[in-house]
Amino acid sequence: MRRRQKVKEKGEEEEGEVIENSQIRSPLMNFRSPSKHQRPPPQSFSPKRENQELERKNQELEGKIHELEGGSKELRRQNDAMMRHYYEAAEYKGKLKKALKKIWVMTKKKSAMDAEMKAIKKLQHELKGQLKNYQEQLKSYKFPDSPPLSSPSSSTSILHTAENNLEEVKKLKSVKESNFKKRQSSVKYSLLTYNKSHGSAKKTYKQTSPSKTFIPNSK
Repeated sequence: MRRRQKVKEKGEEEEGEVIENSQIRSPLMNFRSPSKHQRPPPQSFSPKRENQELERKNQELEGKIHELEGGSKELRRQNDAMMRHYYEAAEYKGKLKKALKKIWVMTKKKSAMDAEMKAIKKLQHELKGQLKNYQEQLKSYKFPDSPPLSSPSSSTSILHTAENNLEEVKKLKSVKESNFKKRQSSVKYSLLTYNKSHGSAKKTYKQTSPSKTFIPNSK
């Protein structure tokens, strides 16, 4: 009985101490945890959601790669077209140089032929004058009473010589004029070919180069 009383008294003492300690309140005791509806939803790890996100990003990257590949193909196509136009321009330039050289040679030949034709016409004019003088001398010439039958008169011989010379000059003139016409037609054909090639080259580069027109140098 006495023991129970002691235990009871001891329990009352401990309870009194607890009450006294409970009177000292800490600032942390004023903190209240948020209610259940105010708490943020728990961010739990979901492999399925992460996989879907990764697949979406992968598809976006594949789309960008596809766009870049398309742009690269277009650039390669444009580069090939520009290289093709460059080689065509170089080929046209070579052809134009050859045509210009041929025209220059034909122009020199034409100048020489013009000078030659001028000299032939001058010679023809001189021979015509000589023939006219011979004919006048023949008219004023008095034949002897009995000219020798075996030998022709000197005036007749001179006249025949002049006529022969005139015939030779006419033949030479005809040959020169024929050659001149042939060469002249060749020069005209070369000029026509050059004009067609040059016009086609300019038209090609105006159509194929919208930003900058390339005209081959004809020098």
